Amino acid sequence: MARHRKPRVQRELLRLVWIVVLTCLLAGVVLADFRVLKQNASIVELFIYGIITERDANALEALSPELEQRLFPWIKLDSIGGDVDAAMKIGRLVRQYEGFTSIEREDSLANANCYSSCALIFIAGVRRSIVSPGGQLGLHRPYLASMPRIDKR
Repeated sequence: MARHRKPRVQRELLRLVWIVVLTCLLAGVVLADFRVLKQNASIVELFIYGIITERDANALEALSPELEQRLFPWIKLDSIGGDVDAAMKIGRLVRQYEGFTSIEREDSLANANCYSSCALIFIAGVRRSIVSPGGQLGLHRPYLASMPRIDKR
């Protein structure tokens, strides 16, 4: 059975649809705590700030085709944490694409922090740095909201 190749017009139309879909997804990223700061032939610079959500993880996953074509992604972090599952998903993508992670603000030298689930993203980086003077990395003992709390008195 011979495989039929799609005509060039169909391929171009499919490529255009993909670009429109990606653009729509990235437009939604602005509402999340995730922003693409810079893109060129060798680098994608991202900024994750505020509370980490599943939406942030999905936005990064939508950028996978872009990340595959770059030498490395650079992820700047300034977050108090958030959804652990989302942070682990982001961390896996950071490691998969051999990303660099840093604790810093988007455009200033003010203190930036990476607490709780944000630390899971930070430690996934193949290179890590705390750029912000006075910046902090903090991780607490993990817990699951569904587990009953046992007080030891």
